[in-house]
Amino acid sequence: MSNQTPLSAEYPLTLQAIDFFEKLRDELLNGPHHQYIRRNRICVGCFIRHVREANRKMSMPLNPYILNRAMIHVTAFIHAVINHPNAERSVCVEVGEILDRRYCSTD
Repeated sequence: MSNQTPLSAEYPLTLQAIDFFEKLRDELLNGPHHQYIRRNRICVGCFIRHVREANRKMSMPLNPYILNRAMIHVTAFIHAVINHPNAERSVCVEVGEILDRRYCSTD
């Protein structure tokens, strides 16, 4: 959070982020996927739909401006954690499993 963000806003935003990543994990693991190869790159055509659907299911959805800004960081996260994408395995499912293990588990 920036120095200009009031402390009272930090706690609800943290809960909102947790809610978003839990909903996103569920969408990535259970939603329909559309992944294809273009030249030597794997393209994930369904990811933005997963993000929008996760946001729609939240108790306090992110506003569209925040959601679009967050997508930059979520996309960077995907590139950081998927070292060797496999055309035979859904990138969305792989990211969903990572979210499940690292960020959404209650252990």
